Amino acid sequence: MVRLAAIASPRRRAVARSLGCTLLCGLFVVAALASSPATSSASLFNLRNGTTVSYKPIAGAAKSNGANQKAITPGIPRAFDSVFGFLDYGGGPVMPSNTNYTIYWRPAGATAFDPGYIDGVNRYFTDLAHDSTLSQTTGGAGRQNVDSVATQYSDGNGNLVNYDSHFGDGTHSSIIDTHAYPPNGCSAAPTCLTDSQIQAEISRVVAENNLPRGLSHEYFLITPAGVESCFDGGGPCSAGSNDPYYCAYHGNVGTDNPIIYSVDPYVTGINGCDNPAQHPNTGTYDGLLQGGLSHEHNESITDPIPNSAWTDMNPAPGAGGENGDLCGSDNGTTLGSTANGPYNQIINGHYYFYQTEWSNIGFACLGRLETVSTLPTASFTSSKLKGNDVDFNVTTTPGDTTPYFYVWQFNDGGEVTVATQSPHITHAFPDAGAYGVGLTITNASPGLYGASRGLSNNVEAGNNVPPVAAFTGPPTTQQGVAASFDGSTSSDSDGTIASYDWNWGDGTPNDSGVGASHTFANAGSYTVTLTVTDSSDATSTATRGITVTVPPPKTVTVPPPKTITVIRIKVQSVRGVTELVTTGTVPSAGRIDQTATSRAGSKRTTRCRSTKVTYRASTYTMHCGLDKAARAALRKTPLTLTVVTSFRATTGARSMRTQVVRLPRRR
Repeated sequence: MVRLAAIASPRRRAVARSLGCTLLCGLFVVAALASSPATSSASLFNLRNGTTVSYKPIAGAAKSNGANQKAITPGIPRAFDSVFGFLDYGGGPVMPSNTNYTIYWRPAGATAFDPGYIDGVNRYFTDLAHDSTLSQTTGGAGRQNVDSVATQYSDGNGNLVNYDSHFGDGTHSSIIDTHAYPPNGCSAAPTCLTDSQIQAEISRVVAENNLPRGLSHEYFLITPAGVESCFDGGGPCSAGSNDPYYCAYHGNVGTDNPIIYSVDPYVTGINGCDNPAQHPNTGTYDGLLQGGLSHEHNESITDPIPNSAWTDMNPAPGAGGENGDLCGSDNGTTLGSTANGPYNQIINGHYYFYQTEWSNIGFACLGRLETVSTLPTASFTSSKLKGNDVDFNVTTTPGDTTPYFYVWQFNDGGEVTVATQSPHITHAFPDAGAYGVGLTITNASPGLYGASRGLSNNVEAGNNVPPVAAFTGPPTTQQGVAASFDGSTSSDSDGTIASYDWNWGDGTPNDSGVGASHTFANAGSYTVTLTVTDSSDATSTATRGITVTVPPPKTVTVPPPKTITVIRIKVQSVRGVTELVTTGTVPSAGRIDQTATSRAGSKRTTRCRSTKVTYRASTYTMHCGLDKAARAALRKTPLTLTVVTSFRATTGARSMRTQVVRLPRRR
């Protein structure tokens, strides 16, 4: 497998043109299709025609790059390192379902397929389809083969790799291709085909039979013994050639509505691809399943456009690969044996023997995954910083305290992956432009260890778009009265607003914050200016005028005084008693008292005190009887009396009236 790190040319992603495959494919697979063949470990190969293929290497064979197959210790997590050792998500698509077609390419006169070979392979795909319709619950029949292991993987569009397998579309399933082989494109065998020639033939078959393309269909091109292939004219080549390198491989034709395909040459009995002692069935087709067909099928559904979706990006020598590569020599648990040999898979009641597939859940090679743990629920956002720096933040479900690993693929030609235990990271891209960023968030808690979800976003580095400042506020206010302003309508299309600065235009200090209030000390016209700064230090301003007026004088309403009113005072005699009779009004209920005094010099000579008070509505009548001295003095001479009438309301208010009354002599 070619390491992404070895791809020398810049791998900046193209901007997506539409949703679906175009979204993920356009952003995330350019790197997998770029550059010339690289020379590092694992099982990807970049072809001269611009495509990338993923192959199953011959077990134990010396590689031209000197790399050995990766050793896996199932169930033992690695220590925290640069990539944690899991399959990492690069941002590309997965296959949410798979409708499979077999193309048996045998022109007239070419070597025939072994007896039962075609029927056996077709039965395998029929069995896969049968069990995919069965129960997918824990322990259900639909979870009893390796296709169930892939159901834990997802893509940035939210698609899961469902065990939803079909053999053909009801019209086509198995196609016998009798079209003549083209002239040899390579020299490693008497009949030798390059990948470009194979892609052309698959494309021809799809077009002539009006077959579907896209991420839900895969075409398995199968050739008889003696027909070999090489990636390019100079190799590497298939196991039966004189430059043996791989048992099978998978790739894609195009990325927008692609043709997903697998190339499966005849490898039965070839050491490193097939072990005839592990054939549970009669015939030779078991060698094709063990030699790579199941391997490529499972890699296709999890990474249909090689090196764009789920791949272990560990840069260590001998490490890395897709889910099949990580378990290429692991056959798991043998379930039983037939008269012909052992089996480790039971599909639709039929027996098969082939490799396990890698599971992030449990960190192991598995032959079946009966329960898919709850996958993390998360998303991530990005915002531009200065230069080409971009800030990333991962958000999980509110209240989620689960520990997670985060593995980022920035796809910018630099370090392949960046692993953290923090949901926040800042990355410096080498150039301004659009990039497809993939994130693998993996559960690190006991019991759910390894459950992973793939996320992806397209981001823009550099080429910052300035923010747009905007705010609301009153057109007028009064001197000394606080006016409120709101800058929340400001926006930044490719980042975040980092700060708000308010200038009031009156010489006072500026304020900050999304919203602010200000009190103008003097009347007049002022210009309020808001300056916003985004995360890349770009600024924008907005202004509004405001008129400050002098507030009108306050009107104070003084309630009328609560006073007593004297209407009339008269003198009368009742049963020989002389008294003053006073009538008047009062504003409310209360107490009324009255005194009358007469003085000669400084000596008081007469007086009276109220003896009887009556009320009718707000009118009162008061009787104030003259004392004996006053009555005696009045028989001799007229008297001048000072009459004081006082009122105390029940509320506590007081008022008083003073009047001078002259009484005539009474004989």
